[in-house]
Amino acid sequence: MPVNVPALVYQELIQSADAGYLNRMKQMPIDRQAMPFSAYVDGRKKVVDMSQGIIRVGMTVSDEGENQGWDRSDGLNFNENMPAKQAEFSVYNEHRGLVMWATDLMNAGYEVDFNSASKTLANPLSSSEKTRLRDYIGSKVSNFRDAAKVSFDRVSHLDGTQDTKRTPGLDAALPLNRLGSYGGLLRTDPKWQHYIATGLTSGLGGTLEEGMNTAFWNARLKSRGNERGSYKLVCGRGFADRYRRYARNNNMQINADTNQIKTLDTNIADSGLRYMGHALEINPTFADLDALYAPTIPWDLRCYIVCEKTFCLGLFNKSDWTMSVPAPVASTRDLKLSLDWRMSLFCTNPNANAVVTAAA
Repeated sequence: MPVNVPALVYQELIQSADAGYLNRMKQMPIDRQAMPFSAYVDGRKKVVDMSQGIIRVGMTVSDEGENQGWDRSDGLNFNENMPAKQAEFSVYNEHRGLVMWATDLMNAGYEVDFNSASKTLANPLSSSEKTRLRDYIGSKVSNFRDAAKVSFDRVSHLDGTQDTKRTPGLDAALPLNRLGSYGGLLRTDPKWQHYIATGLTSGLGGTLEEGMNTAFWNARLKSRGNERGSYKLVCGRGFADRYRRYARNNNMQINADTNQIKTLDTNIADSGLRYMGHALEINPTFADLDALYAPTIPWDLRCYIVCEKTFCLGLFNKSDWTMSVPAPVASTRDLKLSLDWRMSLFCTNPNANAVVTAAA
């Protein structure tokens, strides 16, 4: 081996990978404009009890009848107090693996001894070389982490039927019908029903404004009149375009920004579209979902009115993605990195939310 080639043992490679990953992690927040729903979900992380692979959410209590009135020597009743209704959500394990072959490191100017446990090489790494190696591996991990975020962003919108081993997301909590069950509870229960309005029109005298007003009113009513600012409106570009069209056709007054009310200007930026003081956030992921799954009602024409306090990203511990370096296989020369996550995305109060769709 040429003496000018920086050499390292496998343990040093592991240490550099770990340092590079942690360094990059501090610099990689979720892109809230490109992935607005998963960015919101990321802010709703909470460590929860995952005993037996189930997250339990009590809906109502006191299923043992009325309180007892008593006087003097009346005998008193004692009953076990159990939740009358309890939703149960499954826990899911997510993994993403990355392999870096020894040849990749060689092409980057390194030589690796996968068999040595201690430093016995003629040209050990200098301090500056260790930093360069950490940054090199960190750049690989950065792409690795970004790819994991994009994959989770996509699945956080789906209903769970596409891959039963990954968490159901937005379309499971707020589908375009009230059939079946969610969290083990039937959607026939009013406490478990979200508001739905489909096919809202955007022409002169169209139904879009009234449909959104009714949806928003129902969602706020079921969330016990939460204060303004606790709702998030996420929509496709097609819905936003029809929202503009309705405003133009009907001279609708909208909030151009938080401090100004004016008639909609067709040149207004997307970031200026608002409804009842809430920004309409255009979600680019909706277009990806349409291309991948071609649903009957396109994501592009949907708008979700999300009560922010009702969604939870349950975690096993305080960390979300945990990186590890699996032991190498004796017959290969590579470095494997593993990102693992134990979690569940669920909604504790579907009836405080709504989904509306615009007509094509």
